[in-house]
Amino acid sequence: MLPLVSVIIPVFNHEKELKQALVSLHEQTYQNVEIIVVDDGSDRRLKIEDLRFKIESVSACGLRRTSSVSACWLRRTRRWFNSPQLAAEQESRACSGVHTFDSVSACWLRRTRGWFNSPQLVAEQESRACSGVHTFDLVRQENKGAPAARNRGLEETKGEYVIFWDADVVGEPEMLLKMYEALQKNTNASFAYSNFYFGWKKFLLQHFNTSTLQQKNYIHSTSLIRKRDAIQWDESLRRFQDWDYWLSMSEHGKSGVWIDEYLFKVIPGGSMSAWLPKFAYKKPWRFLPWIKKMVKNYEEAREVVAKKHLL
Repeated sequence: MLPLVSVIIPVFNHEKELKQALVSLHEQTYQNVEIIVVDDGSDRRLKIEDLRFKIESVSACGLRRTSSVSACWLRRTRRWFNSPQLAAEQESRACSGVHTFDSVSACWLRRTRGWFNSPQLVAEQESRACSGVHTFDLVRQENKGAPAARNRGLEETKGEYVIFWDADVVGEPEMLLKMYEALQKNTNASFAYSNFYFGWKKFLLQHFNTSTLQQKNYIHSTSLIRKRDAIQWDESLRRFQDWDYWLSMSEHGKSGVWIDEYLFKVIPGGSMSAWLPKFAYKKPWRFLPWIKKMVKNYEEAREVVAKKHLL
């Protein structure tokens, strides 16, 4: 069985984006996953019930399916699988993270031709609000910022690998699998990162290089990390948190492996800072009224991280 990957999602008032992120996690081909959502004091307190939603996709056999068959729905049907062998198989899959009630496909349902008769399995499913995952946890804390939420989530993890998956990130189906395989092939690397989209804008990254990293950040926070190498986030920072994190990793002797593929998309207006093209930081553009303040905030925040790392 593949090792467990812990996905940590900090969220603050971005429930719509969060649901899109969860849909993309549901579609991951890498199935042994636990999801830890850290609600960083959202104005409307998140509940498990908020994250139970319908996900339509095409199953492996090419049939349409709705994978929101939740435990509460199963209770309402009052019908259960009548095959002990199938029940044992499903219980094994649920425990391994390969399959849960929520990810049951139409073709699989046709093959079973019955219903489970084990209340224990239904009780187990109630703890899994998201389909296709090993476990699903929702943690609530007062608003402390994304770094503190990530640290809280890291404390809850049980996986051999961790990934800080921002609530505005939508991943390609093979994202986790490709990152895992990259780390398997590059045993000296502590983390795997890839190209990504920010809205329509392509961010083409590069091979890991400490000197280049000291000049600018080019690694997104949503990267797969060996848990033994993961470190705490600096909770005092409001911007350039990812740059600080990778610089700190580098100073601890850790390096990453680059996957030259666009494996995810960041939804504009979410948790990622507003992006400006390079020319906006040059004269005369930087002095335009609607750009001036953004440039000033950028440079001040960058200076804080630069001083911390003696750059």
